[in-house]
Amino acid sequence: MVAACRLAVKRKLIDTSDARRVEAILEKLGLPTSYRDLDPDEMWEIMQHDKKARGGIVRLVLPVGLGQVDVFSDVTDDSIREAIASLNE
Repeated sequence: MVAACRLAVKRKLIDTSDARRVEAILEKLGLPTSYRDLDPDEMWEIMQHDKKARGGIVRLVLPVGLGQVDVFSDVTDDSIREAIASLNE
């Protein structure tokens, strides 16, 4: 969720303040918001086999507002890797 919010901020779908709010709520609930030694390339490989991937295209559910999401199939693999890398401690 944190990586999706950061990607949504980069795409100007949500404000930074909304992304920070989501992250703060996740932290308050005791859920992880960062990881140690997360490999973006390995995660990208896994994502290509996700149920939302079709025809070699990874589709992502990204927030477009608080409590609102949309599905995007035009997100580049570099953008996805960058969002995943942002989760590393």
